[in-house]
Amino acid sequence: MASYGFLHKVVCGSTNGNCRNTPVLLANVDEGHNVRCCSDNEKTGWVKKAQCDVWGESHIPACNSAKTYAEAEAICAASDARVCTESELLDDCTRGSGCGYDDERHWSSTTAPK
Repeated sequence: MASYGFLHKVVCGSTNGNCRNTPVLLANVDEGHNVRCCSDNEKTGWVKKAQCDVWGESHIPACNSAKTYAEAEAICAASDARVCTESELLDDCTRGSGCGYDDERHWSSTTAPK
């Protein structure tokens, strides 16, 4: 469920991405950002990086850009997944998972007080 009393961290899609110099920013839940989802269970067609305990995907079932946090949650839930954490995104768990989003920021489930 969206955390409306908090800001959410939006995280660069890759440690090599164009946004790597400022990899994490804070965003209001009604802003539009890209969506990448994570699953704690194996999912066919999703990426699983050796350093990660999750499977990640961007093409769910299509590329999702400029979505609110509530939309991101719904998109991930519809695929029996969740919005990735800041750590999972910073660890490149979803890097190269589709949509050419490695140079852009994505919603994370990690919050910070307003």
